[in-house]
Amino acid sequence: VDARANTSDDQSELYREALRARGLLDVAPTAKAEVAELPVQVAPTAEKIRLNRPKPQKRVDFSVGPGGTVTHQQIGEQSVIIAKGEIMLSQGSPAQSGEYLELRADAAVLYAVTGKLGGGVTGLFGRDEPEKPSIETPPDEISPEEEPRLSGDRQSDRESVGEWISAVYLEGDVVLMRGQRMIRASRLYYDFRNDQALILDVVARALESTRGLPIYVRAEQVRQLSPTEYTATDAQITTSEFYTPHVALGAKTVYLKDRTPRNEKGEIVGVEAGTYKATHTTLNLEGTPISYWPVSSGDFSRDRMAFKSTKFGYSSDFGATMETRWYFFNLLGLDQPEGFDATFKMDYFTKRGPGTGIDLDYERENYYGLFRGYYIYDDGDDDIGDRFDRSGDRKNNAPDHKNRGRALWRHRQFLPKDWELTLEVSYISDDQYMENFERNEFENGKDQETLAYLLRRQENWQFSVLANMRINKFLTQTEHLPDFRFSLIGEPLTEWATFYHDSRAGVVRYRPDNRRLFNGKYRVDNTGETGSVMRADAREELEFPLKLGPVNVTPFVTVRGTTWDDSPERIGNRHSRGGQNRIFASYGVRGNIMFSKVDDSIESELLDLHRMRHVIKADMTAWNAHTNVPPKRITPFDSGVEDIDDFGGVVFGLRQRFQTKRGGPGHWRSVDWITWDVEAGFFNDKETSVSVSDEATGDRRVARLFDAGRRTNRSRGDFISARPEDSISSSFVRSDFQYRISDSTVVVHDAVFDLNRGNVGSTGLSLAVQRKPRLAYFVGWRYIHDTDNNLLAFGADYKLSEKHIIAFRESYDIAEGRNLSTDFTYIRRWPRWYTAVTINIDRAIDDLGINLSIWPEGAPRLALGSKRYTGLTESVGVRPN
Repeated sequence: VDARANTSDDQSELYREALRARGLLDVAPTAKAEVAELPVQVAPTAEKIRLNRPKPQKRVDFSVGPGGTVTHQQIGEQSVIIAKGEIMLSQGSPAQSGEYLELRADAAVLYAVTGKLGGGVTGLFGRDEPEKPSIETPPDEISPEEEPRLSGDRQSDRESVGEWISAVYLEGDVVLMRGQRMIRASRLYYDFRNDQALILDVVARALESTRGLPIYVRAEQVRQLSPTEYTATDAQITTSEFYTPHVALGAKTVYLKDRTPRNEKGEIVGVEAGTYKATHTTLNLEGTPISYWPVSSGDFSRDRMAFKSTKFGYSSDFGATMETRWYFFNLLGLDQPEGFDATFKMDYFTKRGPGTGIDLDYERENYYGLFRGYYIYDDGDDDIGDRFDRSGDRKNNAPDHKNRGRALWRHRQFLPKDWELTLEVSYISDDQYMENFERNEFENGKDQETLAYLLRRQENWQFSVLANMRINKFLTQTEHLPDFRFSLIGEPLTEWATFYHDSRAGVVRYRPDNRRLFNGKYRVDNTGETGSVMRADAREELEFPLKLGPVNVTPFVTVRGTTWDDSPERIGNRHSRGGQNRIFASYGVRGNIMFSKVDDSIESELLDLHRMRHVIKADMTAWNAHTNVPPKRITPFDSGVEDIDDFGGVVFGLRQRFQTKRGGPGHWRSVDWITWDVEAGFFNDKETSVSVSDEATGDRRVARLFDAGRRTNRSRGDFISARPEDSISSSFVRSDFQYRISDSTVVVHDAVFDLNRGNVGSTGLSLAVQRKPRLAYFVGWRYIHDTDNNLLAFGADYKLSEKHIIAFRESYDIAEGRNLSTDFTYIRRWPRWYTAVTINIDRAIDDLGINLSIWPEGAPRLALGSKRYTGLTESVGVRPN
């Protein structure tokens, strides 16, 4: 030993700070901590007894860097070492990557297990050469029996004292490392026996496992209650390394419990999981709170926290908008039921008012479903384009009342013996709510219905019962009170015949929207509300599949009978009531053939071709049909029953695919170079127009509107081979073409020519190009005859630099000579964060919108605001609309 001293360091500032930290950790977590000169003694709780239960001690290694000093002292009954310099401690084995603990600091106080220190202090330093630290040890603290060990083998000395350290206090540039987690702090006390710690002025860093995204936690104080439990005070969570991050989540207190399964080496062997509870949570921008919630808790194994997302923007219809989304169960501090996921909505629109709602989705072993509820006190007016009124004119309508919203519940239950029960309830406050507040669902979603549907499906048959009623009077719906249906699909009768059956019977009632009137007279669909009507319908089909060499041929015959006990019918200006019977019959043949050829000699560097495979499939359907009652004389209860046409015709299809190899040696892959499908249908359309006659309505405009509405689908050349009578009886030629010039350049073209009217029903041409890594763009043109749309669309994404990205979308109405909609987006990259500002002008609904989006690097799905353009930070690729 180089130096000895008889003085004690029990009054030194370093040792006194160590005592304070140790006393703070010994206080029960629920009690108020007090600074004390000596450890504070409290009565142990059951939880604390569990945490302090003795367990096998992992060996702790300790060393001091060059020039450091070490003092070994016995203060009362406590053996301690006070060290200054480059302090290094470790616990466990480096092979246990997830559990290996490393500690570094400028100064330390190490507490020894009573009676286990002795002369083994020499073995702590882990150095085999001189340049020892100065050890100031009272002579009477080293017994003569232990003196020889001071000059013994250093490795054996270290192993003999590796388990004597019970706790350590560190200060001055403290660093704790465990696996991918790192903590920096000003002071730290660690109890190795119980895996408990007290950490002050904390900056913790961890990596999000799926994306490698850094997550930073700053806190005034962190307590490690056990290896899997932590509490923090005055904490903020962010992905930014800045002291004041651009965006952060804050909390007064946070409790975390890690439930991630690990093996003996500390490696994760299951889903990363855990729970948390936070109080006084805030969302902070540049250190300023912008939202608040008092208590939240949840399960972060599924990215759970109280706050989910927020969206800020401006719309000329809604004004300035703030839409926030919260995890509902976490918000209430409740455990989330297994299989349930609920989002709570809190919104405010300056031109409308406050709104709130809940979105619930659930799925368990025997059932699944959803609930959508929303309420808004709407103090504004809708602006959703022109609408029909009772006079036949179109105008903007104000909502019927200020209390607006919707409630929707859909549930499916799997019952024993292959039965399924589906329940739906849908209430909407007014006819304009969905179009105004849920536009995407209004245009693309399922109909809003209230029903009960019981189904059993087994092998090739199914039986169902449908009962529904209309509760939204502004919707046109048919009520089934109830309706029974049985279907049999592809039942073989012999080797040469296959049988299909579909029948239904029940009570139906047609409930039209009574606002669809013109000049206060007649409905545009030529019928009014009916009473309860008993209906029975049966469809029988026989197929006779034949194999004629490479050609598959299937003749078929169909017979269908339908009866109604009451069918209101309007003939001219007269009404006729009474029962009605319809007989429908069709017969025809289906056929197809497919063949291919491979040519390995085709090579072209210019066209990027390496061999060629040409696949051709040709198909044909021809049929004719007859009925005694045309569809316009029947109340349109259900599509596919009352609206079938007695027309015949023939449809030819030729579908081609040219495949080649691309990618080069070692990376060859098959690519569809060109696909080209051509289809043509020719029909003996007996009902050239099913619109109401001019004499019946006295309004020629009504006939044009109804006929145009029905023929809008005709222009697409819709044809259903399995049930030709459900097709649209309008002769057509259709082409779908795609040419993949390269992996980053594609040309797409489609067109439908309406032979009945001699015009192009619809057509479109698009070019999509991606030039990595900076530029992608597309240009497209679309023409639709029936709605008189002639649109030109253009879009581009350009990466100006690593920090700046712009995106542009434009739709131009050629017929009207004006832009239809314009989108401009600017994306800015910040340290670990992105922001985007989108300006949208939509002339179709006369709306101007400005939206702000914020999301962390590597996690665009966590965006606060619109997620439409968040993907541009990972790829500037675009796809044609």
